Amino acid sequence: MSNITDEQFAVIDVLLRLIDDLMAHHTQYKISSKNLISLAKAYHAVKKYPKEVIIGYIDISTSLRWEDGSLDYTSLLIGESWFELMKGGSIYTPGVGSDSFTSFMYSSEVKYDGIGFLEQLDVWEESFYANIDEEKASIKIEDLAELIESDSSDKE
Repeated sequence: MSNITDEQFAVIDVLLRLIDDLMAHHTQYKISSKNLISLAKAYHAVKKYPKEVIIGYIDISTSLRWEDGSLDYTSLLIGESWFELMKGGSIYTPGVGSDSFTSFMYSSEVKYDGIGFLEQLDVWEESFYANIDEEKASIKIEDLAELIESDSSDKE
């Protein structure tokens, strides 16, 4: 991996481990064969960063709905030459309704000063796993990406 910052390297390490875990335990996480292919494509895109190997994006998210109607979600978006980590949800108040929120935890297109960055990355990863409900299929994968043909010199 060349021309990447220390922060990007840390995020790439977490994402590769996370995606690898999802693929290795796809049955436990109730991930379909079709979505397993999408995870492999996402892994390839992160592994090759910053080289563009997809056109479009892949969204991998977890969510958990609480008994009071509130919702927590964590999302990983992987695009052509970028990736973003988000966390959010909605809080339900009877008689009032829902109020939703989203926090951008990381974007590969933003320069970070490093203060508190690794702690934020840990919070995002913990939230991703905490929102997995193994009783239901709580991992959603939206794959709107196509692989870019690589030349023969592109070796893994």
